[in-house]
Amino acid sequence: MSAPSLIPKKNKKVKIDLSNKLLWNDVYIPLFNAERSMYDIVTLWGSAGSGKSRWIVQRFVTKMLSKKKRRYVMIRKVADTLRRSVYQEFLDVISSWNLDSRFKCTVNPMRIVNIKTGSEVIFMGLDSREKIKSLAAADEMFIEEITELEMLDFLQVLTRIRGLGKEGDKKLIWAAFNPVDEEHWVKSVLIDRKNGDKNFKNLKIYHKHTTWRDNKFVGKDYEAKLNMVGEFDPNYYNIYSLGLWGSVRPEFPFFYKFSEERNVNGHLKKYGREVEYDPNYAIYLSFDFNKRNSCVVSQKDFEKGYFAYLEEINEPVGFDLTDLVNRIIDDYGDNNYFITGDPSGNSASAFSQKNISAYVQIKNAFRDRGLEHRCNTKNVSVTPLDYKNSKAICNMLLTREEIWFSKNMKMALRDIRKMMQDSLGGLDKNHCNKNDYGHLGDCVRYDMAFHFYKLYTSYKIQMKGHDLNRLKFKGQKDE
Repeated sequence: MSAPSLIPKKNKKVKIDLSNKLLWNDVYIPLFNAERSMYDIVTLWGSAGSGKSRWIVQRFVTKMLSKKKRRYVMIRKVADTLRRSVYQEFLDVISSWNLDSRFKCTVNPMRIVNIKTGSEVIFMGLDSREKIKSLAAADEMFIEEITELEMLDFLQVLTRIRGLGKEGDKKLIWAAFNPVDEEHWVKSVLIDRKNGDKNFKNLKIYHKHTTWRDNKFVGKDYEAKLNMVGEFDPNYYNIYSLGLWGSVRPEFPFFYKFSEERNVNGHLKKYGREVEYDPNYAIYLSFDFNKRNSCVVSQKDFEKGYFAYLEEINEPVGFDLTDLVNRIIDDYGDNNYFITGDPSGNSASAFSQKNISAYVQIKNAFRDRGLEHRCNTKNVSVTPLDYKNSKAICNMLLTREEIWFSKNMKMALRDIRKMMQDSLGGLDKNHCNKNDYGHLGDCVRYDMAFHFYKLYTSYKIQMKGHDLNRLKFKGQKDE
């Protein structure tokens, strides 16, 4: 949908007054030049049809008419979608303003140059983070649908474009998106500012939230179309009509037998209290080492059928594994600890101290605290677990056993609700990686597959393609 034009009608002699505020959807946003000194990032977000992408393209075309030899970079996760969206938007604006003779536009590579001023716009997909290395020369940047990016993608962008450009201008980043997922890193890091990462902590961010109602050019039938869709999908209506944060609920969940009523509220109903630490039970730890060190803490009594998940630990990228273990020991003291987790932690890693494996590092941390005799790694699998087997184990356990989660494990519960199956019936790991979630859900998967292994095999379930005898554990070497 079209947004209000910065240039009201076609005119061969285009004159633009940069001293005035720009009007977008009857709402004033910061001055062209003032925003450069005040902010690092400007987010334009809200419903569909609000005209945010059209406005930002008009802004860059306007700047290219007045600024000399500037480089503006347009980014989207996948280059092909960038060509059909932002690049095409530039062509439409240039044509509608009758400026075709002033710009040279090429598709391969995607690039638009003002012939007179030498200012250019280049278009870049982030299919590979290696492409980001060329961003240092950018004066400003626009990220379309920033929610398509992983946080690490954005961090790479941020570290390369920060600082001052020509004439001492701050290198500003613009970002536009629809608020599709309330659990997305964009909400927590850029909107709510709840991330403690030093790279984000001191950012000055300007937010502008709009809906299609702010766009008088949207058309009279747009509301009727959104209302019609909203009758069948309230979540879609909240996101694309109201511009509110939505919630992703997969059609085919990975943990499809998980029940809020049974697995979160069940303990309170049965025992009259929430899940809490009981020093009479051993501590079970399950780790994941993908991007960040994560862990879920639980207690189990296989004879009584007591299975309670107590705590989640999801440290920032780069947080030391030894420090994580020390934090656990500080909280749970001289208990017995059973360790499991991602089988990849058996391999030596350049990210670990002295290039040792994650599990050796964990055992060393217990040894340094005088608790080596309390640390049991017999349930660490030395063979990988495929996603279909993992799904079978988790959902059968959730069906047959009383398994409770503390309400405080908000990120782990988010992962459990959100993780979805792929087209082959396994885990859609690409969706997890793209949206930077699932680390704690993986901890739960490993815990159920490896700590519950003997219990699950006692069911003696015969399922095609689920040969669990292929799993080998460290403890088997000692038997």
